Amino acid sequence: MIIYLICGIVQGISEFLPISSSGHLYLVSNILKFNASDKLAFFVWLHFATLFAVLVFFYKDILAVLRNKTILINIIITTVTTSIVAIVIKKIVGSYFDNHYLIACGFIATTMFLLLNKVRMGGKMSMDGYTLKEALILGIIQGIAVVPGISRSGVTITTLMRRGFDSGVSFRLSFLVSIPVILAAFIYESRGIQGTFSTMYIWGFISAFISGLIALKVLKNIISRKHLYYFGYYCIFMIVISIII
Repeated sequence: MIIYLICGIVQGISEFLPISSSGHLYLVSNILKFNASDKLAFFVWLHFATLFAVLVFFYKDILAVLRNKTILINIIITTVTTSIVAIVIKKIVGSYFDNHYLIACGFIATTMFLLLNKVRMGGKMSMDGYTLKEALILGIIQGIAVVPGISRSGVTITTLMRRGFDSGVSFRLSFLVSIPVILAAFIYESRGIQGTFSTMYIWGFISAFISGLIALKVLKNIISRKHLYYFGYYCIFMIVISIII
């Protein structure tokens, strides 16, 4: 049970903090020698838990988007763009996703995004600035984040801030566009998964959900204080760990 709890906490924290959940899950499962037959199914279940955390945390923003046709359409455009980019990348390097050198490269990319953002900490653009052009750019960046080690939240939030969006808007928009992507990934990865539902899944779900909500609250405060780049230094440490393990 301990391993399932640990993986749930790791997923919840790393899914939202800009440190890459996929990279951490791969590394932690290797460190803990977690090679259960239901490993893939469990990881898919953890992604569902973090999706639920996003829905709970941003429910007011979700309702507002549903009433705004323009933003809703642009989120769909971002989702389609993300899917295309992610599929292409998976076709090219998908078989190397558990390679620690590729993960290290992913952490290098995340580090660069975060530390470069130290120079520009966001502008004053509101959600109205989320135009077709911005939707396409965000979709491409989010698609690249399919590579383990590249933090989806890290690269999307920093990209939005460098594009001139307000830090709070960047935070909300980054996770709003993640909802359809996480849902689509959950449905896609669930295909063909066989195995019985384990009670350990419940513990993993709870730990991922609670730690996810806490991570979102922490990240919101960190972004408001303009300290997001601090995570870049942590990612440097993860680069070393990825190469060693």
